[in-house]
Amino acid sequence: MPTCPQCGSLHRPNVDRCPVCGLSFGQIPASPVQPPQHYGPGQFGAPHPGEKVAPGPTDPIPHDVGTPLTGFPPNSTPAPPPPDAQTSDVLAAEPGNHALTPPDGQTPAPDPSQGTPNDGPKQTPTLLRRHRKALQKPAAAPDDDPKATLRRSLRKTGVVAIALFSFAALAAAFIGGWFVQSLIQTHAQGPVDSAAASRPDESAQSGGAVLDNQMPDVRGLPLNDAKQILADMDISLADVTVESKQWGGQPGLVIAQDPVMGEARRSKITLTVSEQAKMPRVIGSAKKEALETLRAFGVEPTVVEKYAMGSPTGTVIQASVKEGDPLPASVELTLAQAGSSIFLSQLNTVDSSCSRGAESVNGTEYANSLRCSPGRSEEGYTYGWLLNRKAMYLEGIVGVSDTDDTDSRVTVTVVGDGKQLASVTAAYATPVPLGVDVTGVLRLEVHVIGEDGSAVLADVRVKGSTDEIATLQGEQ
Repeated sequence: MPTCPQCGSLHRPNVDRCPVCGLSFGQIPASPVQPPQHYGPGQFGAPHPGEKVAPGPTDPIPHDVGTPLTGFPPNSTPAPPPPDAQTSDVLAAEPGNHALTPPDGQTPAPDPSQGTPNDGPKQTPTLLRRHRKALQKPAAAPDDDPKATLRRSLRKTGVVAIALFSFAALAAAFIGGWFVQSLIQTHAQGPVDSAAASRPDESAQSGGAVLDNQMPDVRGLPLNDAKQILADMDISLADVTVESKQWGGQPGLVIAQDPVMGEARRSKITLTVSEQAKMPRVIGSAKKEALETLRAFGVEPTVVEKYAMGSPTGTVIQASVKEGDPLPASVELTLAQAGSSIFLSQLNTVDSSCSRGAESVNGTEYANSLRCSPGRSEEGYTYGWLLNRKAMYLEGIVGVSDTDDTDSRVTVTVVGDGKQLASVTAAYATPVPLGVDVTGVLRLEVHVIGEDGSAVLADVRVKGSTDEIATLQGEQ
């Protein structure tokens, strides 16, 4: 863009007067020196004297600064260069400046707002100020900084993460509130009656509605309540027959009906009402027989097992209700179990011990035997074992080894916690069976007195429940 040779300000091409200082370009005195072209701060510096200037739109021929220009008529200036595309766009886009662009071949009329040459310097127009600022603005740096790109990506990721976390927190709060409210409502309603819950809703039969021609379910209800339901369905109570049956649990409840629920009503209806039953005899019965007896009274008993010495396995040895008492809705039966056992030879002795191994008594060999010496004293010798109240019965054979003298005789006394429980005497070729109840015994002792021989405890063992014997064995 051309500049004024007097004030150096930029002006539009093809104008004959400077809009700033008012200098008429037709009155420019001939000067041998071409004034430097200033295109704005930071764009082109002023050439030094003697510096070569490259050819340009206004400089068709290189020349030295300070050398007079030739080839131009006197009192005239070189033709200004054509405006570049940026300047043309700014000039065309500036509102109110369309008058500054004259038609081709015409000279623009003087702008009254710019004054006359005699008015002195005027303020730079808005268009020129904006153009100078555009030329002074540094070029934008390319947007290819990896760090800047990373920062933008992290900011976007952070925003998305915060949004997702907020949504999750709101959802969790909503679900938690709903769950707490449900618990509060459930607690406020109180416990549910299991008996009532097990009965079908009297007002909802056959898919939610009781049909007039179908029989409702009145089982488990008191007789009066059952009759009221039937009367509400316009069933005449004269057509209802009531029967009674011995039953376990509360008396006076409807335990059976005919017709059953859902069937078409008939002219006659039969209701069976419970009558208090008595506890039948079940002790000594087999498990299957005892269960069938109680189930006939509407009772489903619970069963536990316990070792019982002398009772056949699987028989009832105890019941929670005494025979002849009112029969409740629940009964517990205790059955004899096979139990378990452990040989006395497998238990650790408290003091000195008998010799362990196989012994032959009266021609029979016993693999898990104890040979206990009576000692040299006439008072005999005592051996002890800890049962820790885990055993219930002690059984086996007491005799004299076949290798001892034929006139040998021994006496064995069984003591439990200092109390004599049993005493037996055996002779050569004459063994004696041993059976002692040791229920609740903490320490078991065997005192042996003999004449010319030792006592053989042939396969003597302690018995008890499976769990207790397993515990006793684990303590060894």
